[in-house]
Order: sequence, then C-alpha cells, then structure tokens
Amino acid sequence: MPRSSAEEAASRSYRMAKSTALIDIQRGQYTLSGIDEGPRGIRSDGNGLFVSELGRDASVSTGTADGPLRLTVETCSQAPPLELEGWEDVVEVSQRCDDTGGVAVAPLFEGPLEELPHLTVAPGSSIRIRVHARGRDEASKYIGVDEPIEEHLLQMWPAPEAEEVCHRLSDGYGEIMRAQWSDESARIRLASGFARVDIRAGTYALAGVDAGPKGIRSAGSGLFVSDSDGARILTGTAEGQLRLTLEEYAEAPPLRLEGWDEIVEVSQRSDTGEVAVPFPFLTYPIALPKVRVSPGGLIRLRIHGRGRDEAATHERVYEPVEEHLLQMWPAPEAEEVWHRLSDAFGESVRSQWSARQ
Repeated sequence: MPRSSAEEAASRSYRMAKSTALIDIQRGQYTLSGIDEGPRGIRSDGNGLFVSELGRDASVSTGTADGPLRLTVETCSQAPPLELEGWEDVVEVSQRCDDTGGVAVAPLFEGPLEELPHLTVAPGSSIRIRVHARGRDEASKYIGVDEPIEEHLLQMWPAPEAEEVCHRLSDGYGEIMRAQWSDESARIRLASGFARVDIRAGTYALAGVDAGPKGIRSAGSGLFVSDSDGARILTGTAEGQLRLTLEEYAEAPPLRLEGWDEIVEVSQRSDTGEVAVPFPFLTYPIALPKVRVSPGGLIRLRIHGRGRDEAATHERVYEPVEEHLLQMWPAPEAEEVWHRLSDAFGESVRSQWSARQ
C-alpha cells in the first residue's frame, strides 16, 4: 500500500539524502564502514538480518550469495516514519560510530559506495539503523545471480542508544539465521561459516579424521560413514552442489530438530588435530571453521541433512536443493546417537547397509 501524502511529506521533512544503487554481494553480506567494532561498540547478532560483532565490520545478511542486490540508502535528521508494507524483515538497531564519524555502505572487502549517501555524525556518537529486506528466500536458492532478485532499504539517523527492535520477521532465510544465532548457542559458539559444496559421487569428505586402526568406525546411520577410506557424509545429491553451514563450539550446543530430515551425532578421533571440509569440495570461496584439538584428540560431530529425497531425483543439480549443517566440538568418546531418521534416501542406504551385514 503506497504511503499517504502526509506520510511522504513527513518522511521528506526528516530526509537528508536518498539514493538507490546496485551493490555487489559477496559471501552473503554487505558491510557498513565507520561502525565501532572495538569494545565500545554495540553488539547485535541474533535478529537474522543485521550483525555487529567485536573485531568485525558491521554487516547485513543477504539471501543473495553472490551478485547484485538493489539497495536504497536514506539518511535522516531524525527517525523517519516506520514503513512495513511490502517488506519481509525489518530490524532497527543502535550502533556507535568510530572515530571517523562517517557511516557508509560498502561491498565486502571494498571501500564505500560513493553513489549512496553517507551519514556524518560526531565521532563516537550513536546512531539508529533501520534495515528492510525482501526477496531473500528466492535469492538464497541460487549460488549466484546476474540480475538482482533481492531488495533492501537502509535508513540511518543520529539517535541515543535504544533497545533493538525487530519490527517484522517473516522470511524463511532469516529464521534459519536466527536459529543459528540463538542465545543458548551464541554463548558457546566459537566460529560459523557457510559454503557451497561440490558433491562428487554422492559424498563429501572430512579431512583430519583418523582412518587408521585408532579411528572410530561408523557406518549404519545412512548419513555419516567413517572407515579405512576416511570420513564422509552421504548426500542425496549425486553430482552438483549443496548448501553447507559449519559451526565450531566449545561444548555441545542445544539440539535443534525442527526443519531437519536426518540428524546423526558421532564421536571421531583426529589424527592431525584439525578437522575440516577440505578445499577441493568447496566451490563457493568462503572459509569454513576448523575444529582444532591435540593430535589424536576426540571431537563430537552432529550432522543435519534436509532435501536429500528431492536431490536424489536428479542425476545432477545445477542449483542446490539439499542443505546440511555440521556442528563440531571437542568431547570425550560417546555412543553414536541417531536423533532423527526420516528421509527415504537414508532409509534406502540403511537397508542396503543392513543387507550386507
């Protein structure tokens, strides 16, 4: 629904500058320069849209993994009227500027976009940022886009520090991001990353898992295998790509069953002291966390899978239809646990394995 003439006039009275441009998205985000990332900064990481962490540039999470996004930036002298119509997620946060006193939008690893407005305030002062997003769910279906699918509106104005407000949270992409940054998990999460994984012959590997006589064997779950050939995850995708999120924890994270078809948890021993998805399987260049223990040390691995049944209907997929979440943390050896086994692909693999025993 279009804004009334009175609302538009009110917005114009507060507006200092407004412009729209295409911003190049890399690694599913764009950044804001000029935000204090030191100990005085204001932290925000649980809303699924805006992230501000110690020692890292503030960023906005996009469903677009790689490619253009249509972004409008509006700088205001005070809070503009709230605009919810047509937007799927709308989040409002306070942030503190660094000593430059200038806040601007920038593509990851690049300088600010000059065609979009900058907000200039006193160094060290606080500002308010309101981020609107739509199209993240559709954009997240693709490894990269050539034309923009997703659109954002970012409004900034000087304001005292105030509580974070999630005005609207309705897209599926944000729900996934919020689940990964739940309060319970955030306390013990050491690192998180995502990538597109190149699947070959229905598997991808884990490097650093002991395949020798001291290794821990696992075979019957239909999702994870560890034997003398190494550790690997079984996928419904025969050839192509899937989406992978990998999280490193200091201890066991809360178990999340909702939204996943299969969840298996196993112990493994690391021969090198470093467990990771090896580079040859990563087609989208994002660094994934590595779990580090002493050589010969033990880790716990929780594998989540969904979309294997759909992926298994194709000889090759050109856009991911399958998604995995791997959670790893140091832990003593314990029994293998099958938290959820519900997809038909896994049932078929388990039946074949059982028949061979």
